[in-house]
Amino acid sequence: MFLQNFRKINDPDINKWLDLADLINNDLIRFDKAGIVNKQNFFEAGRNICDAYLKKTPFTNPFRDTEAAGTFDELMKMIHILFQNEESARVLIPMSFEMVKDGDEPYDTVLRYVVEGICIAVAQSKNLEYQEEDNNEKNDITKRINELVAKSNKYARDQKYEDAIAIIDSLLKEIDEFSENKLLFVDKATIMNNKAYFLFCVGRLDEALVTVDNALKTYPDIAIVHYTKAEILNGKDMLKDAVASIDKAIDLEYSEDKIQFKNSILSKM
Repeated sequence: MFLQNFRKINDPDINKWLDLADLINNDLIRFDKAGIVNKQNFFEAGRNICDAYLKKTPFTNPFRDTEAAGTFDELMKMIHILFQNEESARVLIPMSFEMVKDGDEPYDTVLRYVVEGICIAVAQSKNLEYQEEDNNEKNDITKRINELVAKSNKYARDQKYEDAIAIIDSLLKEIDEFSENKLLFVDKATIMNNKAYFLFCVGRLDEALVTVDNALKTYPDIAIVHYTKAEILNGKDMLKDAVASIDKAIDLEYSEDKIQFKNSILSKM
């Protein structure tokens, strides 16, 4: 059973989420044994869940024609609730899915992070006292990442992009230390993409292009990174290369805004 420290609070709303997490975890174990779920398609479902919230696209459930469909619909609801309450989860949840796919971590690695975040949000909203799990090193690093993500996004919203870039550099350093300690497998694509975009916004186009190319070396199949590269190349008037980049983004993930951007580039050629 998940998070006995929260069970001790005996709050009906917290218990509801803990029960759901237990149910989802048991389902995942059962579906794994039945050959329906494996670490690769679990990761693919997680990526779709994250994209549905972060990119405002419909959730494509890869298990829609199996008995696991409902389980992943429930997992999606939990993750989206956490995204609404914890900004840093938008970085850390994709990382946790990566950690399951590429390591020896069990499926409940994702569930533990999600349900703990929801339980903390419920406890805080009700002014309930709670004791977090005894993992001080992880909690300290997670708190630090939370702070840096929030600061960077705030600076960006205020169009203080140079400050946002400096914060992202600090964030990347923190995450590197997190990975080296084998506390979390790190997917830096979103953070590196943000840095490239912020550099683009302040006209540091050569640095932006280097940053986005570095991201693509490790993450060649993420559409938003190719989109950002197309924006940078368009800003440098490298229109043919910009079209090639936006075409790659469209191939990976079709959307009308990408088509409109491609047409705007073509109109200048």
